[in-house]
Amino acid sequence: RASGLATDADPNLTTAADSFKEGSHNWIANKIVNSKSLNLHGSGTGGFQELLSALTDDDVYFCGIQATVNGKAKVYHLGYVGPNTNGMKKGKASMQKNAAFSVIDAHGELWYDCDLVELTADRVTQDIARMA
Repeated sequence: RASGLATDADPNLTTAADSFKEGSHNWIANKIVNSKSLNLHGSGTGGFQELLSALTDDDVYFCGIQATVNGKAKVYHLGYVGPNTNGMKKGKASMQKNAAFSVIDAHGELWYDCDLVELTADRVTQDIARMA
């Protein structure tokens, strides 16, 4: 339990994280429940657009996405804070982000605090390219 956050309390998260690590899924989205537990929000094989459709403007999400960079598959952490998320939840999320992201290894971290309409595949692709 890092930062007071249980990352192993949700068996669905463990299963989905394993599928993500094995490459069966290309995205995973998690969120903190009751300030104490990281739970699976969703995962899938439909890429970035499917991930976006799973997010809302009123919560904080800790996601993993797979991307191909220079011909190699890489994993990135993607944090998203919706504009309608209350300040207390935002603050707690910033303190618990390292623990939340610890469930998967990644090559880099992207963090977005914006409207969902501003979170586009082009924007994320450009941000990943800057890190490569």
